[in-house]
Amino acid sequence: MRIGDLLIREGLISKEQLDKALQEQKQNGTRVGYNLVKLGFVQEIELTKTLAKQYKMPAVDGGGPLEIRSRSKDRQAHSR
Repeated sequence: MRIGDLLIREGLISKEQLDKALQEQKQNGTRVGYNLVKLGFVQEIELTKTLAKQYKMPAVDGGGPLEIRSRSKDRQAHSR
């Protein structure tokens, strides 16, 4: 399922908000999630949690901008 559809299903954005973000994507080539945050439709933390759920990965807050880490990257970091 696409991220926009997941966000709608979770009740975090509306269909109209997704349509606006998709329009921005077509005009600027930017990703839908980025557009949703930039337009103020969803908070970055909610987008990150939804992306983590989509990819079945843990959401990690490193104190700075939020990111999603793969488990393999975590293992590499711990083995150094």
